[in-house]
Amino acid sequence: WSNYLRNVFRDSMLSGVPQILLAESKVKKCVLTLVFLSCIVGYLYQSSEFLRLYRKYETVVDIRLTNSNLTELPSITFCNYDGSNITKICGELKPDWCYPLSEEPELPEKVCECLPQRYCENGTFKDRKVLPFFGYGEISKLPPDERLKYIQDLNDVIRSCSFLVHGNQPEDSFRTSGSQVFPLITFMVF
Repeated sequence: WSNYLRNVFRDSMLSGVPQILLAESKVKKCVLTLVFLSCIVGYLYQSSEFLRLYRKYETVVDIRLTNSNLTELPSITFCNYDGSNITKICGELKPDWCYPLSEEPELPEKVCECLPQRYCENGTFKDRKVLPFFGYGEISKLPPDERLKYIQDLNDVIRSCSFLVHGNQPEDSFRTSGSQVFPLITFMVF
């Protein structure tokens, strides 16, 4: 039996075993055996440490979806070149700078279909006065204290805001929001 094992290990792919078996002196065999055994012990130690760490941290992902009562809702953006109050400028301050919207060459034929809430009332076109681009440039050249009378007041822009919470009654967004960002899903600007 020992001869059979010696022949098997002599032809083995384990690199240390054939050298141990073919060693000529007993001292060399003992040293090579100790080196081989220390390598196996080191391998077993490294493997056990890896498995200990592998089992310590969970590898299965358990996804739980939770919904908080607090939801971060979107805000609204007002597209106004510089915050100018066009109604005030065209009505009181500089009416000579403005012209009727009906004279706009690039105005779509069916304005009430395209922009019903902005330029139409009950399906009828409201011919408002608009400020051409050069007017914005003139306003920007004014000193800061004089420019203030051309700027739109926030209370004129937003008179009321509300949002719906999945079919419940609208809530006042100014009351529920503690920051300057207004959480709105549906909003009305008057």
